[in-house]
Amino acid sequence: MTSQTIGAAQKRPRAFWRWFLILDLALLLIGGGVKVVRAWRWQRVLQNDLQELRALLQDSSAVLWTPAELLTVLHNDLRGFQGEFAFLLKIAPHLRWLPRYGADLAAAPTLLTMALELSESGAQVAQVLEPLLVPPDRTQSPTLETALSLLRQAQPQLTETARALERAQHTRAELDKPTAGSATAVPAAFSPRLARLVAELDRYLPLLQQGVQGALLLPELLGDTEMRTYLLLMQNEDELRPAGGFLTGVARITVRDGRIEHMVFENSSEVTDFKRPYPEPPKPLETIMGIDLWVFHDSNWSPDFPTSAWQAVTFYQQRYETPIDGVLAVDQEAFRRIVQVLQPLTLPSYPEPITESNILAALRQSRDMPLEDDPRAAWERRHKVFLEDLLTATIDKVQNRPETVNFIQLGMAVINAFEERHMFAFALTDGDLAIQLYESRWDGALYAGDGDYLMVVDANLGYSKVNPYIATSLGYAVDLRDPQQPEANLALRYQHNGPRSSEPCYHFHKPPMLTYEQLMQQCYWDYVRVYVPEGARPLRATPNPIPAGLLTTGIGRSGEAEILTPEAGKSVLATFFVLPPGQRAETRMLYLLPPDVIQQTEDTLLYRLYIQKQGGKLTVPVQISLYLPPDSSVVHSSVPYARAANNPEHILYHLNLETDFQLSVEIAK
Repeated sequence: MTSQTIGAAQKRPRAFWRWFLILDLALLLIGGGVKVVRAWRWQRVLQNDLQELRALLQDSSAVLWTPAELLTVLHNDLRGFQGEFAFLLKIAPHLRWLPRYGADLAAAPTLLTMALELSESGAQVAQVLEPLLVPPDRTQSPTLETALSLLRQAQPQLTETARALERAQHTRAELDKPTAGSATAVPAAFSPRLARLVAELDRYLPLLQQGVQGALLLPELLGDTEMRTYLLLMQNEDELRPAGGFLTGVARITVRDGRIEHMVFENSSEVTDFKRPYPEPPKPLETIMGIDLWVFHDSNWSPDFPTSAWQAVTFYQQRYETPIDGVLAVDQEAFRRIVQVLQPLTLPSYPEPITESNILAALRQSRDMPLEDDPRAAWERRHKVFLEDLLTATIDKVQNRPETVNFIQLGMAVINAFEERHMFAFALTDGDLAIQLYESRWDGALYAGDGDYLMVVDANLGYSKVNPYIATSLGYAVDLRDPQQPEANLALRYQHNGPRSSEPCYHFHKPPMLTYEQLMQQCYWDYVRVYVPEGARPLRATPNPIPAGLLTTGIGRSGEAEILTPEAGKSVLATFFVLPPGQRAETRMLYLLPPDVIQQTEDTLLYRLYIQKQGGKLTVPVQISLYLPPDSSVVHSSVPYARAANNPEHILYHLNLETDFQLSVEIAK
């Protein structure tokens, strides 16, 4: 491509850098095949296109082309390449046998298809959003209202881009499939360069999908067509609860055209009006914690966030008869990520600027329990003022000082918080928005797909804040040797990293109250629910007996695992244990899976697994073990695996659960 001057260079935000990276990867992969067929001219053209894209990423002021123009030129060059080498591309999949570059050549048509789709849809989106990506006045950032208007105009292009990304993801999956007749899950080895680039592609393609999904949802969420009223639930994962953390505060926020017009903040305890009737609480809250009524701050008892959101709105409207359009939940980790982008924030109620390094300490300090000279009312006021100041400072910087905000980084921080289950959003009154949130998995609903399923839900019922000290991991072994009776063995491991103490475990401390740090060092009273496919049959589980008198209710527990009422199409198993500081515990559950978690044909088995991450948790190490039927072999696995050293029919997956995880394994009998 020959550049020509089209105007003075302007500084451009790097909003589409992931587009360019993915296209870069795909095209460089194609380049390996191009070398083999000696298409040097086209290789130079495509490499020059890529150099322009790289220059835009590295220093946008040095490039005279807009993102839309660069992507259009790239797309046209790709079309030219495809037309000139149509015959060679047609036979390329049959050249896998060639040494060194055979696998690269075989992948070239697949990668070219991906690059063509991404460059075309990317150019269309960039064209519509050009005033946002290349503002006419470099000295003035686009307002949020302008950005929302452009995003609304770009909805058709963004929708098509989302579809193109889905197709690209499917196209990428085709690279993992072996050639016909192969009995291995690993295709012919790519060159080292190609393998590295494919790994990068796997990393950034999902992020691009998330970004497009966020751009689709943002206008509706921020009320660009009509005023919307939301509840913002502030959850404290230091006291982990099923939907993310103990509800410590709530703000009612009115939004129109991307601007917050009104906000009312309260501590969660202020919402409850005991003059009104409240229902009995969920049984564990009653029998373990001794709670008599189910009130607002315990409303997030279901790990299915739409269920918890509805319950929170029900309790809120019991006191305030105001329409609510949706519910947004954030935890401390989500706030930390947002502050990381916006820092520093100045709060009247805090002596120093709030930054990423002190936000968690400041949040905990604001919740510090009252001392003898600090009555409870004063503590509650201090906590309320700090959270209200934090919200106000965040909103002020975004709305009134946009020139100080990197909105690309802020958007990615919010998207990642949704993806890693530190934020949830649920729409009550807009059906289309509710569907979009569900399809993006941002509404925190329990997964409803076919196959095997696992979600481990911990609830801290100890009147404490110990979860920063709790490290968890899980092992999940599935025996597929008898496909008619697949068996699951779940091992849950907990390590309390708080300082050891000779003090006994106290379930509830009467005044004088403990400081926040002391509450973090208490025993862990964990009520665990395990969500599994409906129809699973428990066989046995680790008993965790609790002596009478240890609980504040004075009621002992046998420690036998419970079978609870199914929820959202899932069977639910439960147990409860107490873990002192400095100690570790392991609890196991063995159960039969329903046969329909495996799809069978005459020659193959298809096993699919979905592991859903609980809101509020950080990374959870997971090991998955699959025991295959005798004399069988893996045809395809959606995730790389390792074989056990002493048993080739035992395969292992190691992962860190940062977001929901999906696995699909096809097995030849």
